Amino acid sequence: MKKRTILIASVLKPVDDTRAFGKLGVTLEKHGYEVHLVGRSGSAPTSPNITCHSLGSFSRMSWRRVFAPLQVLVKVLQVKPEVLIVTTHELLIVAIINRIIFGRLFIYDIQENYAANIRCGDGFPTGLRGLIAEWVRLKERLAARLAAGFWLAEKCYLSELNFLPASRVWVVENKAKKPSQLPARKPLNPSTLSLLFTGTLSGSTGLWSALDLARSLRQVSPELTLHLAGYCARKSELDRLCEELKRQDYITLEGGDRLVPHSRVLELIGQKDMGLVLNPVSMVNEHRIPTKLYEYVAYRLPILVTQHRPWVEFVNFYRAGISVDLRYPDPEKLIAALIGQSFYGLEPTGVFWEEEETKVIEALRKVLA
Repeated sequence: MKKRTILIASVLKPVDDTRAFGKLGVTLEKHGYEVHLVGRSGSAPTSPNITCHSLGSFSRMSWRRVFAPLQVLVKVLQVKPEVLIVTTHELLIVAIINRIIFGRLFIYDIQENYAANIRCGDGFPTGLRGLIAEWVRLKERLAARLAAGFWLAEKCYLSELNFLPASRVWVVENKAKKPSQLPARKPLNPSTLSLLFTGTLSGSTGLWSALDLARSLRQVSPELTLHLAGYCARKSELDRLCEELKRQDYITLEGGDRLVPHSRVLELIGQKDMGLVLNPVSMVNEHRIPTKLYEYVAYRLPILVTQHRPWVEFVNFYRAGISVDLRYPDPEKLIAALIGQSFYGLEPTGVFWEEEETKVIEALRKVLA
């Protein structure tokens, strides 16, 4: 019996992206589907039922990105998947064309509230933000009429994107894959703490707060180190970071101008003493759960988190760490609180991707019925 074919497509994410390949792709393959992945260059996984199609390498602000949807459309026409899963608004036109002309189903995997991000962020000139955000929302409203389903990576999108038809919406949170073996954790040494900051390296994710906090804590923990592992998309921020690193020899950068394999990120999570989740709170993220909170809790890494109620409640529920007031950090009190804290207890629940797999398969079967 021929396997049913699913194609998962992105523009900026690599073919081995954590969610597209590591979670969705592997889950679908495990349940008997033939999976195709389209994305930027990455470490193409080897699997008999997962095929990768690379778009090559290009920057976020380049002409190649503008024409990437055409490359994706060509791949879609070649593969002819029964279901196309698009992971960004940039590919909605491709999905809609494929739906109208060829009658093929598509699912919109919504990982961001893109229109809100554009309005509130500084990635585009001020005068263009509203126009671009409206264009994104127009595509999403059109998709609301034509898509077979919508997978939301955050519960808050249910209210933020309330124009989506409830009967075709599933919340599929971006939780962590369960580790095969938990790392051995040693008692924290107040003099030699090793801090970890993973994910996108940007002021919007708390990068500068991480550098400031590490500098402050070194007043009490003189051998403290900070390891940064992630990709910095904006050249201005990368240049600033490189200048900072020239003056701070206790900070290690891994990635920066390139992506860091997720397997390496997980390895670091297992090695370091404390994870930093210091995102500044904004209208865009105030109701979201940062993905690395799931990963740090899954690997039982103690956490320092921004004082924002939903994130503090999350960390407190798992006895995973303590919050920090980034406006007035008190290094002596923070170190004392860390050393005196008993982290975690029973095995965490509610943070693992395996708990989301059932939703994915049920949603897909309903779409294909």
